Amino acid sequence: AVVRQRLEAYFKDIPEAQYIERMILHYIDGCIHIEVLIPFNALADGNPGPLTRRLREAVHQDREIADLSVHFY
Repeated sequence: AVVRQRLEAYFKDIPEAQYIERMILHYIDGCIHIEVLIPFNALADGNPGPLTRRLREAVHQDREIADLSVHFY
């Protein structure tokens, strides 16, 4: 729950983050690996690159988070 609260704070300025339907947290070797699932229609322009970059940049400063994978469907 604590990690999810941190992620919500990191994503607060990213409107498309409200469309995250699933968030999976993996704890591997003391680091957190995150997978998020977002519907493709959450993208205004149909280009996933900018949103993926913004989400990754939002968590970049957190030393416990090793990576963030964004999946669209």
